Amino acid sequence: MTDTLAVWQPRYAERGVPLFPVKITAEQKRPCVRGYLYTDVARSAQFALAFPDAEAFGFPCGSRSRLTVLDLDSKDPAIIGEGEGIFGESPLVWRTGSGNFAAAYRHRGEQRRIRPIPSLPIDLLGGGYCVAPPSMGTVGRYEFIRGSLADIDRLPAIRLPEQLRRPQEARRPRDAVSHGRRNDTMFRYALQQARHVDDLEALIDVVQTRNQESCVDPLSIEEISRLAASAWRYQQQGRNFIAGGGNLVVNTFEEVDTLAAVDPDAFALLCILRRYHYGHDRFAIAKIMAKNSLGWTGRRFSSARDLLLDRGLIVCVHKGGRGVGDVSLYRMP
Repeated sequence: MTDTLAVWQPRYAERGVPLFPVKITAEQKRPCVRGYLYTDVARSAQFALAFPDAEAFGFPCGSRSRLTVLDLDSKDPAIIGEGEGIFGESPLVWRTGSGNFAAAYRHRGEQRRIRPIPSLPIDLLGGGYCVAPPSMGTVGRYEFIRGSLADIDRLPAIRLPEQLRRPQEARRPRDAVSHGRRNDTMFRYALQQARHVDDLEALIDVVQTRNQESCVDPLSIEEISRLAASAWRYQQQGRNFIAGGGNLVVNTFEEVDTLAAVDPDAFALLCILRRYHYGHDRFAIAKIMAKNSLGWTGRRFSSARDLLLDRGLIVCVHKGGRGVGDVSLYRMP
C-alpha cells in the first residue's frame, strides 16, 4: 500500500502539517488517537510509527497546521466556484471520499464556523480537524483535483465577507453572554452538543468556538475543557437530560410512565428543577417558589419535593434550618 500514513506523514510534515490516523466508517469519521487537535509534526511522526498502515489520516485545522479549510458540502462541482467567488480562489482543492469538495487557505486566525452563510452548504474550518488526501473514504479516495502539497507554501489567506470579518465583539449576537453567565451557559451548551459529537476532543472544539463567538469575556481554554469534560461524562453515563435544541428538558421513559402517573406535581417539579438547575453542584428549593411561581400551597410543594427525594431524583446535600438564611441545598444525582 502506497497511500498510508507512514508514506504521507513525512510529505505533509515537510510542509509543516501534522497528521494523525483516522478511522472512517459509513457512520462516522473518528480519530484513532487522543489529543489529536494538539498534534504537532513531532507527534505525528510517532503516530506514523504506531499506525503505519492507516489508510485514512487527518490534520488539525488552525494554528497547528496553519491551514483553514473551506468545506464545500456538495457533490456538484459548481459549489467550488460559488465558494471561491465569496472566499477567494485557492491553488489547492480536493474531492473528499464521499464526493464533496474542500479548498485550503493560509490560516489567519479564523475560527470554526458551521454554515456561516446559511443559504450555502459551506463550513469554514479554522478549528477542529479535516481528513487529508489521499485518505481512503467509505466510497472512494480523497484526491487532489487542483494543485499538490507543494502549493501549501503559497496558499493565500481566505477572503472573509464583510459580515464575517468584523471585529469579534461586533459579530457577537445581541444576547451575548455576560461575565456572570458564562460558566452556566457554556456548560448547558456543552450538554446540548455532547449528543452530536464523536468524542471529548470534538466537544471541546465546538464549545470553545461558541465561547469565543458569544462571550463578552471568553472563558479560558482550561475552563472550557473542564466544562466539556463534565458534560461528556454526563453523556457517557446516560445522565444528560438537556435536549439538543437548548429549549427542552429531557426525561426518561421510566420517569414519564411511573412518576407522571403517580404524582404529576412531582413530575412537574422535576422538569422545572432540571430546567433551571441541571448540572449545578448544588441548589436551593425555596418554598417561596411554590406560591410565586407555581401557585401551589406549601404542603403541595413539600409533598412533590419529598417524593423526588424518596425516588432519588434529587439528593439533599445540606439540611438547613440552623438559623436565618440557612436553607437546605440539593443536587441532581
